[in-house]
Amino acid sequence: MINMATNSREIKRALSVKMLQSGMTPQTITGLLNVSEQFVSNRMGQAIISYAEMQDDLMVINTGLPEEEWPVTCILFASNAPEQNPVEDI
Repeated sequence: MINMATNSREIKRALSVKMLQSGMTPQTITGLLNVSEQFVSNRMGQAIISYAEMQDDLMVINTGLPEEEWPVTCILFASNAPEQNPVEDI
């Protein structure tokens, strides 16, 4: 389905960044998306930048407020942690 899309390369780029952010290894992503290791390694920098940008945005939004009054909170979960998300192992 992805390969048949008119913008399959863009879809694979976005998916690879999301997969990296979720903790998947480049080797797994390479196999799932049928892309080269170089394609995935080029996305690693984007994943790191995206996370850094998100952290910067949260600092601006939550500046000056105690943590319990933050309008936006982001909590990082492990890629496979049943104690954090029991539904994923069902």
